Amino acid sequence: MRIRREIGDKAGEAVTSWNIGLTYEEQGDLDKAESYISRTVQLDEEIGHPALEQFREGLATVRAEIKGR
Repeated sequence: MRIRREIGDKAGEAVTSWNIGLTYEEQGDLDKAESYISRTVQLDEEIGHPALEQFREGLATVRAEIKGR
């Protein structure tokens, strides 16, 4: 992910961040998942990603899981 950030590949960084976030969510580490998925949403807002709403929904789901602990 560092290389993507260094070269300014926000779309690639967002994909990587999303995948890492999903992995943490599957492992039950919701705090780390929230951090990575939140970064995905931030990046996708910056680039106007067409699936932004899907990523926002994913972030909302993780945040709801955190509140429900």
